[in-house]
Amino acid sequence: MHERNGNPLNICVIGAGYVGLTTGTVLASFGHSVTVVEKDAAKLDVLAAGKVPIFEPGLEELMAEDLENESLRFSSDLAAALEEADAVFVAVGTPSSPDGSADLRAVDVVSDEIARLLRRPIVLVIKSTVPIGTSDAVADRIHEALGRRSDELAALGVLPASGRVEELCEVVFCPEFLREGKALLDLVHPHRIVIGTGSTKALDLLKDLFASIDAPILVTDRRSAEAIKYASNAFLATKISFVNEMANLCEVTGADIIDVATGMGMDERIGDKFLQAGVGYGGSCFPKDTKALLHIADTAGYKFSILEAVVDVNERQKRRVIAILRNMIGDLAGTKIALLGLAFKPETDDIREAPSIVVAKELLHEGADVIGYDPQAAQNLANEVPGIVIAGSAEEAIEGADAIVLLTEWEEFLQLDPVTIRSRMRGDLLIDGRNVLDPERLIQAGLRYHGIGRRIGDLGDVRDPGEGCESC
Repeated sequence: MHERNGNPLNICVIGAGYVGLTTGTVLASFGHSVTVVEKDAAKLDVLAAGKVPIFEPGLEELMAEDLENESLRFSSDLAAALEEADAVFVAVGTPSSPDGSADLRAVDVVSDEIARLLRRPIVLVIKSTVPIGTSDAVADRIHEALGRRSDELAALGVLPASGRVEELCEVVFCPEFLREGKALLDLVHPHRIVIGTGSTKALDLLKDLFASIDAPILVTDRRSAEAIKYASNAFLATKISFVNEMANLCEVTGADIIDVATGMGMDERIGDKFLQAGVGYGGSCFPKDTKALLHIADTAGYKFSILEAVVDVNERQKRRVIAILRNMIGDLAGTKIALLGLAFKPETDDIREAPSIVVAKELLHEGADVIGYDPQAAQNLANEVPGIVIAGSAEEAIEGADAIVLLTEWEEFLQLDPVTIRSRMRGDLLIDGRNVLDPERLIQAGLRYHGIGRRIGDLGDVRDPGEGCESC
């Protein structure tokens, strides 16, 4: 079925999205033979040209090396890829449904296709984030379909001697823990590898596959592995919402969240990660996974009160910028507001659930003229928020602005000269939505500085951001 001791394996990755493309590229760089299967013809054309349809530092260069070494290929032919595969990675999207649940239609379609086309033993590795119990359901779905093909499979000579079709497709859940902007690093040097399986054969194959990676491996059952993925993201989201609530409290009590978070982080039981106050979290994981976990709990009849508060706090935090602007400028109609940073975080072009969407829509609803700039995500936001004007540079965005709101901590924004900023503006207000700028330099340049939870500058009265965001 496959070679042992870390020897090259034949891998099929289904889905050339963020997870599938980065995972396939890195596995190919380890020397495995990887075929990434993608049904989107336009995306396949881009990949065939050696281009990457997403922005991820280092990915295009590594992909080019793999293509040159012929360890990576792209295809729309799943049947052909399955003919040679030792392991099949499922990395299709599981977006949020209107009720917050994970949309598993793509997972179901892939499961049915594998069951229909499979002609040799494989290990099926689910990387897509799925609700607890989904991997078990996928295994049952595939095994039942293979059972209906048992005569055909026996005639092909691929049915195990035991006659058990379950041995043809060992289903594993192996969650990804990738940070956008640092995905390659996280794949090569992960904090841990979680493998949800009860199969010794599947475990041996995955240990071979990951032989190039020096990281602790936790082996557990599939349901626990699925829960680990959700629990990890939900806990990190909880830290963010908690520190944002503390920041809001600091603003009305005169404390400084930078010192508070520093003091908290010095306690090794808490740690200093994810204690940066700001305008809330976004992206493809935290919002989707917290809502999905709430739906899982609700379906199970459990009220997950803490997580409900986490989600609520984050939504209110995004709108808090509007309350600050109203308080410090007044009526926003006719004002020009510059948004610096539109992606949900630096080093990505991803705007999914980004605070910039909420801020831009509400400002436009208030009658403000909104101009935005981002090194990578500008066009993506323009597609999402009609009415925003996109600038070609930070300098162009702030020209004549009544206020600047920094929403993403791109390095180039940290290098902007405060005197130049002030000279280009019509107004003098700068809201540091990520607490990364130097308040003293900005204030000396004549700017009114407002950080989230900072004791520095003119904070004004922002006790309650209100409901707001009527257009969002």
